[in-house]
Amino acid sequence: MSSYHKQNAQVKSDNYIYNKQRWKVQHSRKEIIPKIMDRIFDQLSAALSWYSKVFVVRFELMIYEQPNDNKLVSKFFDNLKKRLHKHYGGKLGLIWAREQSATAVHPHYHCAVYLNGHKAHKAWGVGRHVEHVCGSLAELTSWDPKNAGYMVHRGDTRSIQEAIYRVSYLAKRETKDLTPKNVCTYQASRLKHNPDIKRPLNTLQ
Repeated sequence: MSSYHKQNAQVKSDNYIYNKQRWKVQHSRKEIIPKIMDRIFDQLSAALSWYSKVFVVRFELMIYEQPNDNKLVSKFFDNLKKRLHKHYGGKLGLIWAREQSATAVHPHYHCAVYLNGHKAHKAWGVGRHVEHVCGSLAELTSWDPKNAGYMVHRGDTRSIQEAIYRVSYLAKRETKDLTPKNVCTYQASRLKHNPDIKRPLNTLQ
């Protein structure tokens, strides 16, 4: 997985250009961080290069301590990837973003996973695996937001846009500023693109 530290770059718009296409994204009063947004696109694009259908699932992690690193969450995802791979097989992508509001005692994490949509199609099923891994790590608990699952079809503007808009919440700058210095505010998988499929997010072909 690749790691990135906090970035100063911001985008003041609810439109985002990726591979010469314009997409609607969420943004807050402190706007979005392009490097996170690019990783959201890149990993979804990579997943769609391997599967014509990709199931995107959002979930949240709450942590009951004040860590100066992300080791616990990294351990969580190492364990979750093993469970998801065993159950669904194939390749998967993921991304998470660490945040903490000024009034919160502990940080929380916004997360998304990209799975083979020919095997995974129920958010609650993925949620059961998330809960199981949290249960093995006493300091963590999970929460499933409303409408957590999105089936994305290669080259389909509507399904891609719906998933991108939802996951773009991870890229907002707001509440990331309290992360300790030199601690990553996000992390993403390194899923490589299938060289036989060119630009799977391009809906203008």
